[in-house]
Amino acid sequence: YGGSFDKRLRFPSEVLRAVRKRVGPAVPLGIRCSIDELIDGGLTVDDMVTIVPRLVAAGRLDYIDASAGNDGNLVS
Repeated sequence: YGGSFDKRLRFPSEVLRAVRKRVGPAVPLGIRCSIDELIDGGLTVDDMVTIVPRLVAAGRLDYIDASAGNDGNLVS
């Protein structure tokens, strides 16, 4: 599941597909994403512009709960 960009997206995409299959189309399904991790080497807005649409497609998501930062430092 690691390595290239596509391989790193494989795990969350598989999880979202499985959840959508299990809950069906009538149950709203979404995810929470840190759109900018606010740390050196972390995910950025540019990364998420590519990642989020792929996750939406994988799970046929109904919503995205966007946040910023992480719990890795005091700044975020």
